[in-house]
Amino acid sequence: MKLNITLIVFLLFCGSIFAQNIQPAPSPFAKTTQVVGVTEVSVEYSRPGIKGRPIFGDLVPFGKRWRTGANAVTKLTFSTDVTLEGNKIPAGSYGLYTIPNKNEWKIIINKIADGSPGGYKAEEDIATFNVKPHLSPTVDERFTIEFADMTDSSAVIILKWARTRVPIKLEVDTEANVAKNVEAFEDAGNDDNAGGWYQVANYYFGKKEYGDALDAVDKSLEIDANPFWVLRLKSRILAVQGDYEEAIVFAKKSLVSATKEGNEENVKLNEEAIKEWQAKLAE
Repeated sequence: MKLNITLIVFLLFCGSIFAQNIQPAPSPFAKTTQVVGVTEVSVEYSRPGIKGRPIFGDLVPFGKRWRTGANAVTKLTFSTDVTLEGNKIPAGSYGLYTIPNKNEWKIIINKIADGSPGGYKAEEDIATFNVKPHLSPTVDERFTIEFADMTDSSAVIILKWARTRVPIKLEVDTEANVAKNVEAFEDAGNDDNAGGWYQVANYYFGKKEYGDALDAVDKSLEIDANPFWVLRLKSRILAVQGDYEEAIVFAKKSLVSATKEGNEENVKLNEEAIKEWQAKLAE
């Protein structure tokens, strides 16, 4: 019995050794995640290297479907609906294939997100479109997918390898997504989420829906009455509504809190606001 236990322990130990990375993987796995507005976009792929080989038009032939990386198919995941080069893509996970050519690449978004390249089925394509590759002055040794030109509603997904750059424009309807998030947050109650109610108040304030903004900021302050940034937001909402007396009351509370926290920027902002609103009351 003792011998059997020793053998089991030895086999488990050997298994753990062989499971480790003893040497570098030829095409290491990578996962890149980027938030665009409120949409999370992630890419999972493997990164082959040049290793002295000619790449596009040779190792990766022109005119043939490519898994866009090594090993398994490259996987794209979107937390909300997006558009890629104007093509609507619902939230979810997809396989990314490409057909490289010298002057144009065909991009294929396929519903089958997991599996081997041999499992590709054309009838599962959700979108196909063409983009123009660019020549880079620098060389990327390993295949890379990165995000560039970020805004709150767009980004560019760039495929990079050797001296080739392939841009794919991604766009999201951030305004609609935020509205959905706000509605879902309010419907869920969130009686203990002061930070969430502050964000909701900021959302309504930006939309100039001041009644809803005031309701939300009050809910935040009911949960936590001290944050200077929440107190300042309430003072600004009140001032926009013309209630300068109450706006000054909350600006002074925010000033006290900001002073305790050592936040000089908000101390100055509150002092300036109090002076401005006192002048308006004196008119």
